[in-house]
Formats: sequence, C-alpha cells, structure tokens
Amino acid sequence: RKLVPFMLNLIHECHFGVVKTKQRARQCLFWINMGRDIEKFVLNCNICSSLANNNKKEPLLSFSPTTRPWERVGCDILFFGGRHFLVCYDDYSNWIEMCSIDNLNSDTVITNLKSIFSRLGVPDILVSDNVPFGSYVFQQFANDWNFRSCLISPKHSQANGLAEKGVSIIKNLLRKCLRSNQDVSYALLEYRNTPLKELGFSPAQIMMCRSLKSKLPCPYDALNPQPINHLDIQSRHEQSRNKQAYYFNRGACKLEEFSSGAHIYFKISLDDNCTKWRPGVILEVLPYRSYLIRDEGGRTFRRNRKFIRKNPNMNAGNNRTASHRSIIVDPVLSSGDFTADGALPTFAPSLSQVGSTPQSPAGSPLQGVPPCTTRSGRQVRKPIYLRDYVQ
Repeated sequence: RKLVPFMLNLIHECHFGVVKTKQRARQCLFWINMGRDIEKFVLNCNICSSLANNNKKEPLLSFSPTTRPWERVGCDILFFGGRHFLVCYDDYSNWIEMCSIDNLNSDTVITNLKSIFSRLGVPDILVSDNVPFGSYVFQQFANDWNFRSCLISPKHSQANGLAEKGVSIIKNLLRKCLRSNQDVSYALLEYRNTPLKELGFSPAQIMMCRSLKSKLPCPYDALNPQPINHLDIQSRHEQSRNKQAYYFNRGACKLEEFSSGAHIYFKISLDDNCTKWRPGVILEVLPYRSYLIRDEGGRTFRRNRKFIRKNPNMNAGNNRTASHRSIIVDPVLSSGDFTADGALPTFAPSLSQVGSTPQSPAGSPLQGVPPCTTRSGRQVRKPIYLRDYVQ
C-alpha cells in the first residue's frame, strides 16, 4: 500500500479521465479498492477539473403563459452593418419593433423605448440583458413607468429567448434587404401582416385586431377591426410550448443545486475561447437557476447553473487538499474483520493504528457466531483468496 500514491501519480501522468485511467490500470496493476482510489484521485486533480467538459443542458424553464398582447416583451440590442438597433419582441403576438440608435447609453435606449411605449402601451414585464438595462437610470425608468425589468444572467442569452428570436428575424430581414436593395420598413410591414403557422393569425391581427394595408391587394373588410378568439390563441400557445419542451427535454438532465457557501468551479463564458474552469464560492442563490459567485480574486459574478460545476476537492471535506499524495490508504481486511451481517467495522483515522488492528486468522469463525455448516455437518471455510473481497 505504500506504493499506491506513487502508482496513482504514474497512471494519471497523462491526465486521462476516470474510465480511461481505470481501464489502463487494470492491464498492469491491482490493489484493494483500486477503482475507488483512482476515481478519487482523478476527481481531485486540479488540471482535469479546470479543463473539464461543459455541463449538460437542464430541462426547459419557461416563463408563465401570457394572456394578452404586449404583456411580456423581450428587448435586446442588435449590431449590424456598423449600426446598433433596438429590438422589441412581443411574446403573445410575435409583434416586432425595431429602431436605430446612435449609442448604447441608458438615456438613448430609454428615449426610444418611450417612443415605442407611447404607440403600443407599457408592458407588464420587460426581459433584457444587463447592458444597459441593468443601470440605475433604467431601473428608475422602470419604476416611473410602472413595469418590471427582468434581467437575465450574464452570458446566458438562452434565458432571453424572446429577444433572441426577434433579433434573428430582424437580422435576416436586414441581410436580405441589403442584398436585394429593398426597404427594411416595408419588409417589417409584411412580416407583421403574414399569418403565423402556429397561431393561424398574423401579428397585426393579434395586436390590432385587423390587417395593415400594404402594396398587396386585400379585402376591405380585412382592414376593419375584427374580434379575435384569444382563448384559441392561448390554447395554441400552450400546444407550441409543450411541443418545444418535449423535444428540448429529451437530452436534458437536472443538475444539482448549490447552497450559499458551497465551493464550486465556474466559467466566465461558454465560448470556445474560454475553456478553463476557475474556483469560486457561492455567495447567494438567486431565482431562475442563477447564482452570485465570488472568485479567488474577490470579484463577484452572476452566472446561470450551466456555468457552474461541483468542486469535489472542497465539497468532500474542508480539510481535504488538492494534493494527490495525500490520498487515504485503507487498511487491509481479512475474513475475521467482518461482523456477522457482513458490515465493515469502524477504524480509527490514524494510519499508524492499522498495523495494530487485531485480525483473525483467515477462515476462522467469528466469536459468538455459530459456524456455517453443510447439511452433512461439515464446517464451511471460505478460501483464502476470497478474503480481499467485500460482500
């Protein structure tokens, strides 16, 4: 057993994973509980932990369904052709608003949002990222205009799927209009007039209860306001959400939740250029799978659960170090070290006491326990080579 730490360092010299390291060790090595020791050793390796793969995706976490147009709106900034565009996307009607902005200052964004709200009204919830919507000025604007500003976790654009979908649509319109030398405003008008496949109505019909006049001919009655069956629209929304969740959750798995004070590894971003996991501590648990983290330098980050993974070095025990040579060596057990029900006895943590542990001769019966006999009355003795296996 004294050679176990040395052999563990040797077998993990190339920093393979747990399974591959076990497979390689089984070709030429053996000791009691070798698989468990290798697993602990690999999980405590700092190099392997910092370069581990990303987490699997979690089950889809959706917002609550909306019941009317312009109730919940996603907002984001689009950069295209050297210009910035403010994009707003309605969750209920898929209505899109777009306007060009000169800069990303809070005052500029607020001025354009006021213009949009003056035409369509103030939403109940505005979902956005943190820049520039997380500033104090914007939060004050949200309080003055009586709407709730919902900020997503940084670097986690998936949480703002509304705005990302709107940005994708606007970017395609801008790219195609630039290639065909067409007017973007007219393309946006036709988008609002085109019926949606899932709902059967156009964004204009859901938002304004009528179609908008364009270059294409249309019946005169279609331009007049007509009632819309919102219960049917809500039902179709629910079917679309269930279908989306069904296909999304097929490859998803629930990740372990963390509590305040837990030692973890986290990533700044999941981009290809940022592949290193860095250690940190959970400061606060926020809603919607979001956590407030402090790194080793004292800086504070807010990240989603997919950016965080467990730190086996610290969560297994605060006094366990990351050194590979401090692995615990288990005592060698004989057949006399087992109790009557096959449970292991309790050993003192000091390794110096292992050699002084009383051991019964191999194959001898336990004191106070009647020996196991065959039907003919002969005593059953286990072979010596089975003493290393735990039942």
